[in-house]
Amino acid sequence: LEFATQGGYSKEELLDRFQQVLKQAKTILQDLDEEAWLKTYRVQGFELTGIGIAVHAVEHYAYHTGQVAFWTKLLKGQDLGFYDGMDLNEKNKI
Repeated sequence: LEFATQGGYSKEELLDRFQQVLKQAKTILQDLDEEAWLKTYRVQGFELTGIGIAVHAVEHYAYHTGQVAFWTKLLKGQDLGFYDGMDLNEKNKI
């Protein structure tokens, strides 16, 4: 993919790249057997199981997702409307 003229990827290119990475990650995770999930690996100086690596990757992804949401809200000066039309107090009643 080529960089857009403004120094980055277009929205369409970013979405395509994001979808490609998610598809690849899903395939890798689905192909792991129990041994791979429980095996200990050394990653960036840490000893983690396959499960621990997956949890860390989810945390890392969530962190960057929050960064994107924050900067988008800041630059646009508006709420992103993730929960528009939804009463979360009502939806999450136990």
